[in-house]
Amino acid sequence: TARPHSSLGYQTPAAFAGTLTATGSDASLDEGSAPPPVAHPAPYGVTEIAEALIAAG
Repeated sequence: TARPHSSLGYQTPAAFAGTLTATGSDASLDEGSAPPPVAHPAPYGVTEIAEALIAAG
């Protein structure tokens, strides 16, 4: 929208986006607001069992 937003320093979204520095898609956040992953990494050796279950259907 063309309406200014207080959270963007009273700039329009397009004007605010123009002030941002482009980063690569693989850039990670140092401190982000995303929740932690739902699943934890599998313990050692579990991948073989998972592959067997997938192959069995």
